[in-house]
Amino acid sequence: MELVHEVTLDVALPGSRAHEERSQSVSGVSRASRARRRLGLALPVLLVAALATAAQEPPQLRHPAVHEVVSMLEAGLGEEVILARVAQLRDLPTLSGDTLAALKTRGASDRMLLALIDGGDAAPAPAAAGTDAWLRVVVAPSFPVTQLGVSVDGQTVATRGVLPQGESEPGRILRQPRQIPLDEPLVVWEGEAAAGAHLVQLGFGVARVEVDPDDIWLEYSRQTYAASGVLLPGQPPRDGWQTGQAAVCTLAVGQVCEVVARLDKRSPTRFGGLPAYFVSYAVSPLEPRR
Repeated sequence: MELVHEVTLDVALPGSRAHEERSQSVSGVSRASRARRRLGLALPVLLVAALATAAQEPPQLRHPAVHEVVSMLEAGLGEEVILARVAQLRDLPTLSGDTLAALKTRGASDRMLLALIDGGDAAPAPAAAGTDAWLRVVVAPSFPVTQLGVSVDGQTVATRGVLPQGESEPGRILRQPRQIPLDEPLVVWEGEAAAGAHLVQLGFGVARVEVDPDDIWLEYSRQTYAASGVLLPGQPPRDGWQTGQAAVCTLAVGQVCEVVARLDKRSPTRFGGLPAYFVSYAVSPLEPRR
């Protein structure tokens, strides 16, 4: 008996539909394999970069209570609101100098830092025992700003908002800075003060998103945050920022003094640059507080 074996050969002739489908399948598998290899090489690099970034931040910023303060700062909540919440927090850690510096760069005022150091007890506003004088600082309706700050006798007593910093990756878009609307008069700070003369100064900043000038001719440019405004006392000089003047408010016992700050700006020239900002003041003694 003669045994016959049938052998079927699956041969796809060049140019046939089967040949094209098989070529596409092999090509797809090859591309997927290369993509997996590239991803496998990139993951360790990304992991090392993420760990390095996390290592640069003080570990205490990840403490639940401190992290909550950071979240409130980034959301642009006012100083009094944050101080009220800090007073409710429990189990605050003893903050290191690095942690305090990191909070300061995120917009925390000296009163906030003192409250955190004291375990939630807010540092008092400038005041004198046995007096009933009162000082109020108001911003008149104006253009929106990104950050506001008030200084009394050279000490920062209130801040609102945060000036963003940094730049995007090439081809990426930065989030627009959060603004503080000034459609109506805004009381930025008020509190007790000793009888006598006080220097009151308001500082503010306006941030915007711009194309990095070094990348203006590139196809995939980067965006960067730029800001200008009026400095508070003690702040270091910065390009595009003005040194503001102070208002003098003289208080008698039982008197209320209101300082109204008016913001102004001068547009940049046709050759470019940032706007220049200024502050003027109107000081008004008011009726004694009841």
